Amino acid sequence: MTDAIEHLGWDLWQCARGWTSLFVAEMHAQGYTDFSLPRANVLAYVQRDGSSRAVDIANATGLTKQAVNQTLDELVDCGLIERLPDPSDGRAKRIAFTPRGDAFISAGNNAKRAIEQRWLSALPPAQRERALATMRALSAALPALLEKQHTNTR
Repeated sequence: MTDAIEHLGWDLWQCARGWTSLFVAEMHAQGYTDFSLPRANVLAYVQRDGSSRAVDIANATGLTKQAVNQTLDELVDCGLIERLPDPSDGRAKRIAFTPRGDAFISAGNNAKRAIEQRWLSALPPAQRERALATMRALSAALPALLEKQHTNTR
């Protein structure tokens, strides 16, 4: 039997999962108790300008259109988003934040800053900026890696 190796992908996945769990807990503490991890994964792809469509979110997340639409229905029921007519396509709907959704985004920004501060405080001061710079460099490199992969699979 082959042993599993330690690798960057696992570390990044663990960090992303942990970050999201901390974020959901923080939002619950701020009164958004109807917010959940699956809802976070969809809501992250709703554009602030109201231009998102369910199909765009499905493509970005890798979820089925049905799963995205079910989660969007839940987010509508929570009062965070609304579906509006798409002026360019009478059959489609655009996803937009409601006033409660805008307040949620503001509260979420505060929660993200607080989580980041707590997380970085676990590192020695000299490593904090280096850690942020490394993560930002990896994030910046990702689109080119994905495009190269996409090109190679055509």
